[in-house]
Amino acid sequence: MFVSDLALDWFRSYRSLVLHLETGVTVFLGANGQGKTNLLEALNYLAVLSSHRIGTDAALIFRSPELENRAGVIRTRVHSRESEVLGETKPLAAGELLEIEIVAGRANRAMINRHKTRPRELIGHLSTVLFAPEDLDLVGGDPATRRSFLDKIAVELHPTLAGTLADLQKTLRQRGAYLKNLAKRHAPLDEIQIGIWDEALVPLFAAVMTARERVTRDLAKFLPEIYAQISGENPPSGPSLAESTTPFATVSATPTATPATETETARSGTFAATVSYRDNVSKTLDLDPAARAEMFADEGLLREKILLAIQSRHADEARRGVNLSGTHRDDLALTLHDFPVKGYASHGETWSFALSLRLSEFYLLKEKLEDTPVLLLDDVFAELDELRRAALLGAIREADQVLVTSAMGTELPSELEGKLYRVSLNASRESQVEALEDLDEAGSNPHVEH
Repeated sequence: MFVSDLALDWFRSYRSLVLHLETGVTVFLGANGQGKTNLLEALNYLAVLSSHRIGTDAALIFRSPELENRAGVIRTRVHSRESEVLGETKPLAAGELLEIEIVAGRANRAMINRHKTRPRELIGHLSTVLFAPEDLDLVGGDPATRRSFLDKIAVELHPTLAGTLADLQKTLRQRGAYLKNLAKRHAPLDEIQIGIWDEALVPLFAAVMTARERVTRDLAKFLPEIYAQISGENPPSGPSLAESTTPFATVSATPTATPATETETARSGTFAATVSYRDNVSKTLDLDPAARAEMFADEGLLREKILLAIQSRHADEARRGVNLSGTHRDDLALTLHDFPVKGYASHGETWSFALSLRLSEFYLLKEKLEDTPVLLLDDVFAELDELRRAALLGAIREADQVLVTSAMGTELPSELEGKLYRVSLNASRESQVEALEDLDEAGSNPHVEH
């Protein structure tokens, strides 16, 4: 999968931009605050309908005092992997034209191939995996960050889940408003009224829990080996990067989708990296692993347990005025050698784990979608040592298209070859993009003059 064209109007620091992109690696060089990350953010927004940096869409619109009601627009043309035509492999020439108009204070508008559609219908037409400094929050941040990580992957695999998540948020807000009003008035709980909300939530919780459980299990197949390679330990199967004959080896082609067993981990001496889904329903009902597995294996039983968990918190909810049971209280358990990563791991181990999660996402989407996501690398090479860079280069070699941002370019691996652009602000504080020489012509340490 790749993007051939990107056009921005009134988006972030771009008043107007039309940029032709090619497959392979494209690097955007520029000092901090010039607008490099805004380019990656625009593509990622089209893929997931949210920003990785801010929670409100209003901040995505170009700020101009004389044009307060201006909308930000992102347009791009996306091409899927080559298809078989009469026995020959040929690219899909036309691609799909995706567009979203971001309007502050109102519903966004979207189009696919010039036909109006709901914004969430865009999901599934462009797949991206974004690596950014903010990824440390996947490990050290609050549970909402990890829930968003899971949901983003689940929605890319099953776009209809976007509607379920939207309905869930709406229902939780309405139920929460009812509970807040009860608590404020110290009124007794209306069992009929709360029962209506409970019945509405059960199928929504069930769908989201099932999706999160499946995504987590899939991530768990890739994570141990990827982390083992990044950390320099022997992976559960195959040689480590440190043993490779080249300094920047790929993580084989696709990591072996087999999690390490406790015996294998002990024998190899690796720090076993694990990820598991911690759903609030199991926690509320204090289910042991066997009972939890049984619950997820039977949709009817899952719904029964969800309803039971919700009902068990009614008294506390009426007193406190908030929703206390459900998917909005889920989390991911991340461990290294049976210890929680958060609070236990060093800064380097935390970076390795966060990078391993993103790489697991990349290989998972590549496997499930049968197409390769566009890789977006936002100023991450400066944070990585040789082993981590090698693992990331493995994913780069697998991707059809990679967009990289860098402040100076001196930290970029010499193996990168591709197009080079400089991003800077003009006198009007608008970002502009200028084509430079190719990376292989500029050398391993391209420099940007400011």
